[in-house]
Amino acid sequence: EERITKSREDWNNKIIPLIEMIRDISKITEAQVLMLSYRHQLTDKIAELKLTVYRLNTKYDYHYKEHYRFYRNGYDMQLHSGETNIFVQSDLSLLKRQLNIIQSHIDFYQEVVRTLDNLGYAIKRRIDVQYEA
Repeated sequence: EERITKSREDWNNKIIPLIEMIRDISKITEAQVLMLSYRHQLTDKIAELKLTVYRLNTKYDYHYKEHYRFYRNGYDMQLHSGETNIFVQSDLSLLKRQLNIIQSHIDFYQEVVRTLDNLGYAIKRRIDVQYEA
């Protein structure tokens, strides 16, 4: 969670100056280069995180099956299906939380990419306005 929070702060600190750069026409080319570079970095990070989510989902499914088997066959008390699911979900809650946190971070990165795309359109518009006058 701390790494994710720091990552979000870092990206916010990169994007805000980039947005301010488009005010000055002499910095437009630098803003374009940075925007495309940041977009590429984020796309790579999204791909990495999606792979992590895939691996964690596979791990979750495996452990869910193992825990379910344990509670149905090897547990001291006889549980009905609903209780078994509750016990298993409780055991795997930390893993599920990790999945949710990573998915939330993917969503954040996707929003930053959308912001960068919008910034690209703003840069184009800024250039159009500058040279129309």
